[in-house]
Amino acid sequence: MATAPVQRDETNRKPVEWASDKQRWLFESGPQPTLLLGGVNSAKTYGACLKVLHLGFMYPHSHIAIVRKTYKQLTKTTMQTFYAMLDPAHYQHGTRNDNDGYLRLNNGTEIFFIHLDTPNSLTLLQGLELNAAFVDQAEEISGQAWEILETRVGRWSYAEVPPWVIAHHENETGTSWPWTTKDGKPMPPPYLFATANPPGDELHWLWEHFSEESEQWQKKWRALGYQYEKTDTRENRYALQQNIDTLLARDDQWIDRFVRGNWGRPEGCIFRVDPLSIIEPDQHFLSMIKSEMRLGRALDHGDNAPTCCLLGAADGEGNLYIWAEYYQAGVDKAGNEHNIADHRKAISKMCEGLRFQISVADPQIFFKSRNISGYSTRSQRWSIADEYMDRRLMDPNTALSFSQADNNEDVSRSRLREYLRVDPKHKHPITGQMGAPRLYFIMRSDEYPQGCDRVTVELKAAKRIQIGESNGRAIFSDERDPTISDHALDALRYYVGAHPMPVPAQPLPNKPMIQMIDSGRVMMVVPPIQRMPSAPPTDRPRRTWRSRAGGY
Repeated sequence: MATAPVQRDETNRKPVEWASDKQRWLFESGPQPTLLLGGVNSAKTYGACLKVLHLGFMYPHSHIAIVRKTYKQLTKTTMQTFYAMLDPAHYQHGTRNDNDGYLRLNNGTEIFFIHLDTPNSLTLLQGLELNAAFVDQAEEISGQAWEILETRVGRWSYAEVPPWVIAHHENETGTSWPWTTKDGKPMPPPYLFATANPPGDELHWLWEHFSEESEQWQKKWRALGYQYEKTDTRENRYALQQNIDTLLARDDQWIDRFVRGNWGRPEGCIFRVDPLSIIEPDQHFLSMIKSEMRLGRALDHGDNAPTCCLLGAADGEGNLYIWAEYYQAGVDKAGNEHNIADHRKAISKMCEGLRFQISVADPQIFFKSRNISGYSTRSQRWSIADEYMDRRLMDPNTALSFSQADNNEDVSRSRLREYLRVDPKHKHPITGQMGAPRLYFIMRSDEYPQGCDRVTVELKAAKRIQIGESNGRAIFSDERDPTISDHALDALRYYVGAHPMPVPAQPLPNKPMIQMIDSGRVMMVVPPIQRMPSAPPTDRPRRTWRSRAGGY
């Protein structure tokens, strides 16, 4: 994908006083998916609207969309910012209709203001033919809307490319104009750019598409030119210090996300995964897990939803390891279905040659709900768990047997937090340093594709439901937000719930000290007795004295 920057007409051009270097970077970025991530009041929208106007003036008769989630925010903020910098003289011979979200400049360029809070919003996007699109507050829209915009940008072929723009490109790059129709007519470059505040979790499509830490970005989106920059609110040269002081008066987590512009943890997050819990794959350690530790697995089945199976292990020191992950949707993006037979085959291959002492699954799959009719007896009904164990219709070598897991949300959540907690008296199993958690994840890599990926993402993203605010701070209930994907998290809860609570380290008992005296005698110093030892337990019934009168 070409990455040539926006070509600027140097004639009759006024200098721009940029609010920050990152704002200028957004304006000059080339025709590739671009994101400016930052805090509030960091002049992101202003720079993006300036780029929209620049493209509209440079390429007459072009189509450009400005998109935001809600109509109210589109009209109250984005449109106000846009028209505040546009001289009405540029559309006095055109058309402006704020109710319909439509603007036609004097040079024939049409700008569409689109909101996505109506039932037919995505249908409207699918019918557009655009040369460029700007998404304001992209963290509010869905990944599906962004993908539709990608397919619609670059489709309007009636836009004009001035000869001076083509000549400038050829002089700067030494190559001919690369954007043309099939018959050789020049077209504007397809620009797609966005601004956003950092989303609240790593499950968001923005993080997957743009973050350098995202596995999807490393394997797919980077090759397609996806790029982003981060800007801090305090980098805005025109921000009032009073407003900045007000923002900095909030709590650290809010400041990190909405002032510094960092990819952040969700507000109301339930679990905290310490970096000590993350282990890079090592073949020697994996071999030791499979041969010396107590193995277990946990399954969360879904028909249309993803199916996840986690393979774990427990050592003699009370540590748990999630060392393999199977995560597969019921239907992939290509429309291919994955049935129970497919899940069985893949999971059995991961478990080949291993013996599992713990094998638990979602209690819902044990309900005898299938094959229910007026002609079937109770003994003829079967459950999803029966299908995983079936040896008649499916390959018997892939049969998997599970028992019902404990699905108590409060208990499993509390136990999971205990295993994730860094205990200052616990030793790390790899480094040997004191102060470590008891739950570890062996991560996925190119050399070890079966490692963990989704389970850590869902664990970090889990959060409580917000029920209100108090003094500017959010108030959350104890219930987990059901809108956040939790298939791998549920499998983790089932596995951890099958193990007892971690026992804190006990101080070593005082032992008698023996030393040799010069005279050849041996002296033994016995520690003070703190409590009398109890009698060893016995299975024999306790005898009690009984009088002849019948009393005790």
